[in-house]
Amino acid sequence: SGFTRMNKELGFVNSFSTGFYVNPNFSLGYFSQHTKDDFGFRGMNMFGEDDFITMDMKTWGIVTDYTFFPTSAVHFSVPLFIGGGRMRLETEDVIFNSWDFEEEDYDFEDVLVEKSPYFMIQPGLVAEINLVAGLKLRLGASYRAIVGTDLFRLSDENLTDLSIDASLRYNFFQNKKVKPMETEY
Repeated sequence: SGFTRMNKELGFVNSFSTGFYVNPNFSLGYFSQHTKDDFGFRGMNMFGEDDFITMDMKTWGIVTDYTFFPTSAVHFSVPLFIGGGRMRLETEDVIFNSWDFEEEDYDFEDVLVEKSPYFMIQPGLVAEINLVAGLKLRLGASYRAIVGTDLFRLSDENLTDLSIDASLRYNFFQNKKVKPMETEY
Protein backbone atom coordinates (compact mmCIF):
# COMPACT_ATOMS: atom_id res chain seq x y z
CA SER A 1 0.00 0.00 0.00
CA GLY A 2 1.18 3.50 -0.56
CA PHE A 3 0.67 7.01 -1.82
CA THR A 4 0.59 8.03 -5.44
CA ARG A 5 -0.63 10.75 -7.77
CA MET A 6 -3.35 10.41 -10.36
CA ASN A 7 -4.63 13.36 -12.38
CA LYS A 8 -2.40 15.65 -10.25
CA GLU A 9 -4.13 14.47 -7.03
CA LEU A 10 -2.28 12.75 -4.17
CA GLY A 11 -4.08 9.77 -2.64
CA PHE A 12 -3.83 6.32 -1.07
CA VAL A 13 -3.75 2.99 -2.92
CA ASN A 14 -4.67 -0.18 -1.01
CA SER A 15 -2.79 -3.22 -2.21
CA PHE A 16 -2.49 -6.90 -1.37
CA SER A 17 -0.20 -9.57 -2.76
CA THR A 18 0.47 -13.21 -2.06
CA GLY A 19 2.82 -15.69 -3.65
CA PHE A 20 5.56 -18.24 -3.22
CA TYR A 21 9.34 -18.37 -3.47
CA VAL A 22 10.68 -20.19 -6.52
CA ASN A 23 14.15 -19.99 -4.93
CA PRO A 24 15.60 -17.82 -2.09
CA ASN A 25 15.92 -14.83 -4.44
CA PHE A 26 12.87 -15.03 -6.72
CA SER A 27 9.15 -15.01 -5.88
CA LEU A 28 6.05 -15.16 -8.04
CA GLY A 29 2.53 -14.24 -7.01
CA TYR A 30 -0.79 -12.46 -7.42
CA PHE A 31 -1.58 -8.83 -6.56
CA SER A 32 -4.61 -6.59 -6.23
CA GLN A 33 -4.71 -2.77 -5.99
CA HIS A 34 -7.72 -0.59 -5.26
CA THR A 35 -8.51 3.11 -4.91
CA LYS A 36 -11.85 4.46 -3.78
CA ASP A 37 -12.81 8.11 -3.34
CA ASP A 38 -9.24 9.28 -2.61
CA PHE A 39 -8.87 10.68 -6.10
CA GLY A 40 -11.26 13.06 -7.77
CA PHE A 41 -11.66 16.16 -9.88
CA ARG A 42 -14.21 18.72 -11.00
CA GLY A 43 -15.79 17.83 -14.32
CA MET A 44 -19.00 17.39 -16.21
CA ASN A 45 -21.30 14.56 -15.16
CA MET A 46 -23.46 12.62 -17.62
CA PHE A 47 -26.05 15.45 -17.64
CA GLY A 48 -23.47 18.08 -18.64
CA GLU A 49 -23.48 19.66 -15.15
CA ASP A 50 -20.35 20.64 -13.20
CA ASP A 51 -19.85 17.97 -10.52
CA PHE A 52 -17.17 16.30 -8.37
CA ILE A 53 -16.11 13.05 -10.07
CA THR A 54 -14.30 10.31 -8.13
CA MET A 55 -12.00 7.67 -9.62
CA ASP A 56 -12.61 4.06 -8.58
CA MET A 57 -9.67 2.00 -9.87
CA LYS A 58 -9.17 -1.76 -9.44
CA THR A 59 -6.15 -3.67 -10.77
CA TRP A 60 -5.30 -7.40 -10.66
CA GLY A 61 -2.38 -9.37 -12.01
CA ILE A 62 0.89 -11.15 -11.37
CA VAL A 63 3.89 -9.90 -9.43
CA THR A 64 7.48 -11.09 -9.72
CA ASP A 65 10.07 -10.07 -7.15
CA TYR A 66 13.83 -10.57 -7.30
CA THR A 67 15.67 -10.07 -3.97
CA PHE A 68 19.38 -9.31 -3.74
CA PHE A 69 21.18 -10.79 -0.67
CA PRO A 70 17.96 -12.01 1.06
CA THR A 71 19.82 -13.30 4.14
CA SER A 72 21.27 -9.86 4.99
CA ALA A 73 19.53 -7.82 7.67
CA VAL A 74 18.89 -5.04 5.13
CA HIS A 75 18.63 -5.86 1.44
CA PHE A 76 16.93 -4.76 -1.78
CA SER A 77 14.36 -6.26 -4.10
CA VAL A 78 12.98 -5.37 -7.51
CA PRO A 79 9.24 -6.09 -7.82
CA LEU A 80 7.40 -6.00 -11.14
CA PHE A 81 3.60 -5.80 -11.22
CA ILE A 82 1.89 -6.67 -14.51
CA GLY A 83 -1.87 -6.71 -14.82
CA GLY A 84 -5.10 -5.23 -15.98
CA GLY A 85 -8.05 -3.58 -14.42
CA ARG A 86 -10.92 -1.21 -14.76
CA MET A 87 -11.41 2.48 -14.04
CA ARG A 88 -14.84 3.83 -13.07
CA LEU A 89 -15.56 7.55 -12.91
CA GLU A 90 -18.49 8.18 -10.57
CA THR A 91 -20.50 10.98 -9.01
CA GLU A 92 -22.56 10.81 -5.85
CA ASP A 93 -26.32 11.17 -6.20
CA VAL A 94 -28.90 11.69 -3.47
CA ILE A 95 -31.66 9.07 -3.36
CA PHE A 96 -34.77 10.09 -1.42
CA ASN A 97 -36.57 7.32 0.44
CA SER A 98 -39.77 9.27 1.19
CA TRP A 99 -41.51 12.53 0.40
CA ASP A 100 -40.97 13.90 3.94
CA PHE A 101 -37.34 14.86 3.18
CA GLU A 102 -36.28 14.31 6.77
CA GLU A 103 -32.58 13.88 7.45
CA GLU A 104 -32.71 10.09 7.75
CA ASP A 105 -34.90 9.65 4.64
CA TYR A 106 -32.17 9.98 2.01
CA ASP A 107 -29.11 8.02 1.03
CA PHE A 108 -26.14 8.53 -1.27
CA GLU A 109 -25.47 6.28 -4.23
CA ASP A 110 -22.56 6.19 -6.68
CA VAL A 111 -23.64 6.96 -10.24
CA LEU A 112 -21.46 5.77 -13.11
CA VAL A 113 -20.22 8.54 -15.42
CA GLU A 114 -17.90 6.40 -17.58
CA LYS A 115 -15.70 3.30 -17.32
CA SER A 116 -12.81 1.68 -19.15
CA PRO A 117 -10.48 -1.33 -18.90
CA TYR A 118 -6.69 -0.77 -18.99
CA PHE A 119 -3.30 -2.51 -18.85
CA MET A 120 -0.75 -1.69 -16.14
CA ILE A 121 2.96 -2.38 -15.67
CA GLN A 122 4.65 -1.16 -12.47
CA PRO A 123 8.36 -1.78 -11.79
CA GLY A 124 9.82 -0.76 -8.44
CA LEU A 125 12.78 -0.74 -6.08
CA VAL A 126 12.27 -1.78 -2.44
CA ALA A 127 14.50 -1.80 0.65
CA GLU A 128 13.64 -4.72 2.93
CA ILE A 129 14.50 -4.93 6.62
CA ASN A 130 14.34 -8.32 8.36
CA LEU A 131 12.57 -7.45 11.63
CA VAL A 132 12.21 -10.95 13.09
CA ALA A 133 12.32 -14.40 11.51
CA GLY A 134 9.85 -14.36 8.63
CA LEU A 135 8.73 -10.72 8.98
CA LYS A 136 10.10 -7.96 6.75
CA LEU A 137 9.41 -4.24 6.56
CA ARG A 138 9.39 -3.05 2.93
CA LEU A 139 9.88 0.60 1.92
CA GLY A 140 10.19 1.60 -1.69
CA ALA A 141 9.11 3.43 -4.80
CA SER A 142 7.61 2.31 -8.08
CA TYR A 143 6.46 3.77 -11.37
CA ARG A 144 2.95 2.90 -12.58
CA ALA A 145 2.40 3.01 -16.36
CA ILE A 146 -1.22 2.75 -17.53
CA VAL A 147 -2.10 2.15 -21.19
CA GLY A 148 -5.29 1.40 -23.06
CA THR A 149 -7.87 3.52 -21.27
CA ASP A 150 -10.75 4.80 -23.34
CA LEU A 151 -12.05 7.64 -21.17
CA PHE A 152 -13.35 11.01 -22.33
CA ARG A 153 -12.39 12.84 -19.10
CA LEU A 154 -8.95 11.24 -18.41
CA SER A 155 -6.01 9.98 -20.46
CA ASP A 156 -3.38 7.30 -19.80
CA GLU A 157 -0.95 10.09 -18.88
CA ASN A 158 -3.31 11.28 -16.09
CA LEU A 159 -3.10 7.82 -14.46
CA THR A 160 0.65 7.18 -14.94
CA ASP A 161 2.94 8.37 -12.10
CA LEU A 162 5.32 7.50 -9.25
CA SER A 163 4.18 5.68 -6.11
CA ILE A 164 5.74 5.56 -2.63
CA ASP A 165 5.08 2.19 -1.00
CA ALA A 166 5.30 0.68 2.49
CA SER A 167 4.30 -2.83 3.46
CA LEU A 168 4.97 -5.82 5.67
CA ARG A 169 5.88 -9.20 4.21
CA TYR A 170 5.44 -12.38 6.20
CA ASN A 171 7.07 -15.61 5.05
CA PHE A 172 5.31 -18.71 6.35
CA PHE A 173 8.32 -20.85 5.43
CA GLN A 174 11.32 -18.94 6.77
CA ASN A 175 14.83 -19.18 5.44
CA LYS A 176 16.90 -20.28 8.45
CA LYS A 177 19.89 -18.20 7.30
CA VAL A 178 18.03 -14.85 7.48
CA LYS A 179 19.55 -12.37 9.93
CA PRO A 180 16.97 -10.17 11.69
CA MET A 181 17.86 -6.62 12.69
CA GLU A 182 19.67 -6.51 16.01
CA THR A 183 17.97 -4.47 18.71
CA GLU A 184 19.96 -2.69 21.39
CA TYR A 185 18.38 -1.81 24.71
